[in-house]
Amino acid sequence: MNLKIWSDGEENTPIVIVIPGFLSETDIKTPLKGWDEPIIRFCNESMFSAAGLYWDSKSLTKNEVNSLSLHKLQNGILDTWRAARKEADRISKKLDSILNGIDRPVILVGHSLGGRIALKYASRKGIKNLQSVYALAPAVSQAEIDLEVIEQNVEKSVIIGYSKRDLVLQCLYPIGRNKSTFSQLTKSIKRRDLKALRYLSQIVSNHVENPPIGCVGISYTDTLKKTELREFEISHTQYCSELYSILNEAKHL
Repeated sequence: MNLKIWSDGEENTPIVIVIPGFLSETDIKTPLKGWDEPIIRFCNESMFSAAGLYWDSKSLTKNEVNSLSLHKLQNGILDTWRAARKEADRISKKLDSILNGIDRPVILVGHSLGGRIALKYASRKGIKNLQSVYALAPAVSQAEIDLEVIEQNVEKSVIIGYSKRDLVLQCLYPIGRNKSTFSQLTKSIKRRDLKALRYLSQIVSNHVENPPIGCVGISYTDTLKKTELREFEISHTQYCSELYSILNEAKHL
């Protein structure tokens, strides 16, 4: 995990830190392709500083997900997703080691698993210097975060962007929470045994009872005063290309 400052704004102005999601892993010497340009543009116009958090969001190439076998490919993607989600949770607990050294207000902008990192980090008690959190298509359920604690930690706002057209979260998230593999499911279905039914039941249950807020939003309570919900009609991967417009439309960053 490393933080790279892309541009410096005026003294004492906020720093916007983008946390990309699954499969965005890259070397800190190279740009976070697609994410750095809109953040830098927005921050330059707002006189903010811009930065990117580089974390081990995993790579299909490094995990050798290159098999022509459909089962191996499917299982490889699932294993990579699960490993990245586990790493995201670890990063959310260690993020203060970097952010505590920043002497200006922090705005976190996280996408997908990056949104998971931002929201789970902000759910920890005693977080300081956090101005706002903007979670785009966050790969996290409402049960996994504490919005009331987040509101206590942020100075201005918590913005959650979601889309009902996000098929990545609708499919990958509930399947990825189950420990079984595609091959095990397929074999169980062919044998017509109860394992397949239990597996499918768990997937449906995960999606219905604890869906990712990145595709369904949140349930409000009267105590939430700083949280704003924004619905988009875009796919999971389109947030990057729409980032500049999304940030410009945010009223309380």
